[in-house]
Amino acid sequence: MSNQIVPHTARPVPPGALDVWSQHQNQSQLGFAQPPVATTTPVQKVQRLLRGRVLLAIVLALIFGAIGGTLGAISQAPTYASLGMLEISPTIPMVEGDKHMPYYQQFMASQANTIKSPAVLDEVPAVEPWKSSPFAKDRGALLALGSNIKADYKKNTLNIELAFTDDNPQLASIGMQSIIAAYQNQYKTGASESVNRNLLEVETRQRKHESERRSAEKLINDITTKYGSADLEQRVSAAQRDVEEVSRDLRGYENNLKSATSAIEAMKGSGDKIALEELAQVDTFLSQLGGEIKASKLKLDTTQATLGANHPQVRQLKIGMEALNRSAEEYADTLRKEVLAIIPDFVKGGYMKVTPGQLRVLQARVAQLKQDLVGYEKTRDAIAADAGKVAGYRLTIKEAEIELSKVETLLEQYRFQAVTLGKLKVMQNGSVPATVANKKVMFGLAGTILGASLPIGLLLLAGLMDTRFRYSDDTTANSMSGIPLLGILPNLPDRLSDPAQASIAAHCVHQIRTMLQLNAMREGSTVFSVTSASSGDGKTSLSLALGLSFAASGSRTLLIDADLVGGGLTSRLGNTSPFGIVDALAGVNLDDCVQGTDVADLSILPIGSAQSHHAGGFSPPAVRKLLGELRKHFEVIIVDTGPVMGSIEATPICASVDGVVLTVARGQSRPLVERAITHLNSIGARVAGVVFNRAQHKDFEQSIGAISIRSAARSTANGTSHNARSPGDIGAVAQAVAANVRN
Repeated sequence: MSNQIVPHTARPVPPGALDVWSQHQNQSQLGFAQPPVATTTPVQKVQRLLRGRVLLAIVLALIFGAIGGTLGAISQAPTYASLGMLEISPTIPMVEGDKHMPYYQQFMASQANTIKSPAVLDEVPAVEPWKSSPFAKDRGALLALGSNIKADYKKNTLNIELAFTDDNPQLASIGMQSIIAAYQNQYKTGASESVNRNLLEVETRQRKHESERRSAEKLINDITTKYGSADLEQRVSAAQRDVEEVSRDLRGYENNLKSATSAIEAMKGSGDKIALEELAQVDTFLSQLGGEIKASKLKLDTTQATLGANHPQVRQLKIGMEALNRSAEEYADTLRKEVLAIIPDFVKGGYMKVTPGQLRVLQARVAQLKQDLVGYEKTRDAIAADAGKVAGYRLTIKEAEIELSKVETLLEQYRFQAVTLGKLKVMQNGSVPATVANKKVMFGLAGTILGASLPIGLLLLAGLMDTRFRYSDDTTANSMSGIPLLGILPNLPDRLSDPAQASIAAHCVHQIRTMLQLNAMREGSTVFSVTSASSGDGKTSLSLALGLSFAASGSRTLLIDADLVGGGLTSRLGNTSPFGIVDALAGVNLDDCVQGTDVADLSILPIGSAQSHHAGGFSPPAVRKLLGELRKHFEVIIVDTGPVMGSIEATPICASVDGVVLTVARGQSRPLVERAITHLNSIGARVAGVVFNRAQHKDFEQSIGAISIRSAARSTANGTSHNARSPGDIGAVAQAVAANVRN
């Protein structure tokens, strides 16, 4: 087979092109240009959901719309409206002149609600003209009156407008007149009783608050009279000052008593006598005598310094001074007999002598001040308590006055309302019923819209629930947006006999091959894998057809059968070689594994003797190594793998090739295809695009290759199609391409 493998100089491979396991799919690293993600408008979504069901939707919409419109129109009977109008004057006649009613608009709004109330409706059977009308015993007519009566007050007017609508004109007129009569009775009786009841309640509240105010004022007067002043806070302050003054005196006398007791005990313990100087501090005579002694001593010292110590005058002064000292000592001894101690005076300041009598006075004074302090504190607390009571009573008076102000406002309102009762005037007592605007057209139109929407909505729901691929542009919607549609393949019979169909199929394959060539962004040998989400989508037929198309374009092409379960390429080409893909991965010479075909520039690496359990031998490094060797000999390599969601070998192959072509057949499950794409993205595979198989005629009309397809059909009709060979059972698509390829 070596003569069938045409060697050629290997072209450089872009850096990192084979390192697909560590790459994510993106624009800069992909081997194929990726189209921008398409946005789908709501109209386009609706069109897709109704695809193939548009005619059915139109027919059902017309039928159900007609039924709904008819039912809506006949559901509406003509109705008649009787109108009434009431006027309530807002002025109140007074001696000094009319006065405008306060809260007039609120009052009118409440009366409008009263007209529609059950109380007025219950009054209707007892008034004329209802009482003598044919509807007197018709409970349904009374219920209709209660349901359809309308009463509206327009702000800044004097009127309440009434309207009663019914399909019976007689009931409309009698019902309006009766509801007005019932309201008049209710207005004069029930409303009057309500106002009087409100007045009684408010007046009771008024008397209560006035009584509270008078009682509080009397209690305040009793308390202030007792003190002769209304300003009890000032009296509390004065009483507090008395307490503080007595407390201060008590502390002073207690300190004097304590100091006297301590001094007496100290004198007894030491045996000392009170010094002359201390006695002079508390005795006037002794203090004066001490002053004379000081003056005599000063004179003595001066004279002695001048005349000498023996001078007669000096001796005379000494005798006089000694006499003064004896007198002072004698007088001091007299005082010591009655003075027990000398202490500081904490009350008056200075010093005081403590005699037995003075000690008893101190003790009595302390006891009296303690008693006085208790009395002053009681007086202060009593005045403070009365002041608190007065403050509470004044707060009660203030709260009562606030409530009385509110009560006065309510009394004025209710008295005004009571005066205005009887000012009701009937301006319109039920007009001749007039036909209300016919609603047949409106309800008919609504019924038509609802009726037409029902089948369309059901068909849209059916479209949402249908998860199959039905048309080629389904492959570019939702989660598959951004993956290009490489082309479409027609739904061909197993035995292709129509030349026009064969020519169209061949053109479709050539179109796919051209798109792959145009989108390829690398130079040198290119490797594609053709896979699908599940078996039966036509991936093997597409692989073989693409191989024939690439070979026909002059590219040295290799087909690799990597579908270990199906082995479709090998069986369709009738290859029986024992060597194949598994052997090539194991390192067997490629000359022994690669086989030639009867098509120029087309070779095959068959499945050989491999079985499904050999899938464990596929690994990314081994696959990349094999593809690297094959790139040296072939310009295009197409690998037919098993379904990506159902085979082990598909994952390492798809991750190692330059581009993955995903085959999607009409009727395939969309969730399954989306899971397949998610899986391919997760392994870093480069999805070159999608091929839609078994397409219908409408898909070709919308295809970008529609013009060339029609040209192919015309050329076939003119006899220009070539059918040079009759290949074996290689599939309808491959047959079409083979028949279209020139020798």
